[in-house]
Amino acid sequence: MNQVEVKRRQIQSFSYVLACINIWVFGKSIGDNGLGYLAAAVLVFDLFWVLTGKNLPDRMGRMLRGRNARGQYRNVSRMRKNMMLFQIAEGLLGTVLCMSLGWILLEKVFLVPYGSMILWILSPALFLRCIQSVFLGYFQSEGSEMPSAVSSVLRQVFFLGLGLVFLGIFRNYGEKVSLLLKRTDFTSMYGAMGIAVGMLLSEVLVLLFVFVIYRGSMAGRREAESGMKGTDSFSSQLRTLLIPMGGDILRDMFLLLPLWIGLLFFQKRSADIYASVSAYGIFVGRYLITILMPVAILTAGILPGGGQNRQPYPQKKKKDMPELHFRQEYRGRWYTDSFSRHGSRYWQHHCHRLWINLRKWHLPVCSLRDLR
Repeated sequence: MNQVEVKRRQIQSFSYVLACINIWVFGKSIGDNGLGYLAAAVLVFDLFWVLTGKNLPDRMGRMLRGRNARGQYRNVSRMRKNMMLFQIAEGLLGTVLCMSLGWILLEKVFLVPYGSMILWILSPALFLRCIQSVFLGYFQSEGSEMPSAVSSVLRQVFFLGLGLVFLGIFRNYGEKVSLLLKRTDFTSMYGAMGIAVGMLLSEVLVLLFVFVIYRGSMAGRREAESGMKGTDSFSSQLRTLLIPMGGDILRDMFLLLPLWIGLLFFQKRSADIYASVSAYGIFVGRYLITILMPVAILTAGILPGGGQNRQPYPQKKKKDMPELHFRQEYRGRWYTDSFSRHGSRYWQHHCHRLWINLRKWHLPVCSLRDLR
C-alpha cells in the first residue's frame, strides 16, 4: 500500500466520522423510532450494496493498473466499457431485487413496520453507486485516489444538507397524517423518508461530480488505439474481477453480520415491535455511534497511532547510500578495534600506513628511527 492509497483510506475513514455526526443530528430531529426505521432500511440496503459494487473500485483499479503497466491500453479501454455495461445491468438487477425482496426481508424477517417505503426510496441509490464504482475504479487504475477520497466526503456533506431540507418537508406532511390516523409513528416514519430522499439526491450529485472529473480527464488520457491489442474476453474479465471480490464480500458480510443478528433477535424477543423499533433507534443513536466514532477517528489518523504509513522512515537517496555505509562501517570498526585488547596493534598498523603514504607524497616526514 503506497502513501497515496494510505491518505485516501484516511480521508474515507474521516467520512465515517461525518457519517456518525449525521446519525446523531438526524436522530435528534426524527426521534428514536424514526432513527430505528431508517437504520433498519439502511442495513437491508447495505446487504445488496455489498453484493453488487462496494468492492469494485479497488479490484478494478488493481486489474486495470496491471494492464496499463504492460501497455495494453486498448485492452484497458475495452475492459472499462465492459465493466460499465456489467455494472449498469447489475445495478438495475440489484435495485429491482432490493425493492421486491428487501421489503420482505425488512418487514417479514426483521419485523420492522413502516420500513418498506424508506427502502423503496433508497433502492435507486444502488444503481447510482454501481455506476460510480466504475468511474472510481478507472481513476484508481490511473493512480489517482483523489476522486474516491473527495466523493466519500462530499457524499456525507450533501447527505446532511439535503437530508435536513427534505426532513422538514416530509415531517410536516407526516404530522398531518399522524393527526388523522391518531398514531405518532407516522411523523417519524415520514421524516425518515425525507432523509432517504436526501440520501438519494446526494448520490446523484456525487455521480455528477465523478462524471465531470472523468470527462475532464479524457483529454489527457492515453488513447486505446495506441496500445497493444487486448486478448481478454468478456468472460475472462468477469472471472478475473469477481473471483477476488468473493473474499471482500465475505469480509464485509462478516462485519455487518452482528448488526443483522442483533436486529433480528431484538425484534423477535420483543412483545411490542413498535416499542422495540424505538429502542433499536436508541441503540443506534447513542451506543453504536459512541463505539464507531473513536474507531473511525483512530483509523483516520487524527489521534497518534492511527493510519500511519508502513514506511515510517524516509528513504535515503541512492547517491548518499555509499557515504552512509562508509561512515557506519568506519565508526563500527573504530569502536570495536580501538577499545578491544588489540587496540594497540590497530593504532600501530594505521600509523605505519599513514607514514608510508606521506613518504610516497615526498613530504618531509621522518620516522623516530631517523631522529636518533
